[in-house]
Amino acid sequence: MSLGKNIKLRRVELGMPAKELAERVGVSPSYISKIESDVLSPSLELLSRLVKELDVSYGELLMGPSPTARADPSSDYVAVVRAEDRMTVRIPARDVIYEILTPDLQGDYEFVLVNQEPHEGGEEFFAHEEGRESVLVLEGTLRVDISETTYKLEAGDCLTLDATLPHRYLNEADERATWIFIACPPSL
Repeated sequence: MSLGKNIKLRRVELGMPAKELAERVGVSPSYISKIESDVLSPSLELLSRLVKELDVSYGELLMGPSPTARADPSSDYVAVVRAEDRMTVRIPARDVIYEILTPDLQGDYEFVLVNQEPHEGGEEFFAHEEGRESVLVLEGTLRVDISETTYKLEAGDCLTLDATLPHRYLNEADERATWIFIACPPSL
């Protein structure tokens, strides 16, 4: 399902009229209609407000509800995600492709392979209510801005940060950046 369809599904599930959602996130009802019809993609700032008002995770809006139940961590559990079966997410308004390496985003952490095209990345800073994030650059370079400090990472470099700090990831180079992203708890 698409982002717009997932937003509409969640809104309807909550019994919330489009007009009410529009008022809560500060846009017009016709704008919500265009998002739900996949005519427009929300900015990251608007997507953040939608996540809050719809009381869902980014992952649920981007990929829809997980088709599999969360594994019982007290039981013996093994899951294999074949390369051809990975869930793939493209973040609206950015040329970044996320390949989810874990079976879903319902566990204690998320493990993601990120392919970021040249000169693409977050224009806006974001922060989470809790957690940590780690990134390991596999190919290319990655700029990570955390509050007012900039870190330039090259292949093999790994950075871990407090996810409550304002941060963003950018590829300023002329080549694709490929990196691994781990977040605990899941933040997509």
